[in-house]
Amino acid sequence: MLLHIALVSITKEVTLAHLAPVSAAIQKQISRDFGPMWNVEATVDALDKLEDVPIGYWHVLLQDELPNGAAGLHKRDDNKQPFALVALTTNWPVFTEILQMNPKPASTSNRRRPTFLCNQPVALANGVLELE
Repeated sequence: MLLHIALVSITKEVTLAHLAPVSAAIQKQISRDFGPMWNVEATVDALDKLEDVPIGYWHVLLQDELPNGAAGLHKRDDNKQPFALVALTTNWPVFTEILQMNPKPASTSNRRRPTFLCNQPVALANGVLELE
């Protein structure tokens, strides 16, 4: 399954120039670490505006803050399309939200999903996988 994920900032504090290296790092982590474990392929594209996101892409939106001080959350829209919202904090939990959108939402797999912030180790059931 090939997923397309769009990373878009809707805060003036983060520009496309800031998002591009984040998108590239997440693309690398998905291709190298997450994809092989979950049998998933994905593209991660940083885009300038929400209007630029092609139909069918999963949205990950970086915004100034979220309700109740949350760092990130993920849901489905009215069309059952996954999306995530990420608050502008010291460590944006962008990759965590992408993972937790779960590429197989109907899956009943008992395999634990890795959880982490960018550039931190991934805690897995069988040990620790270090990411660059």
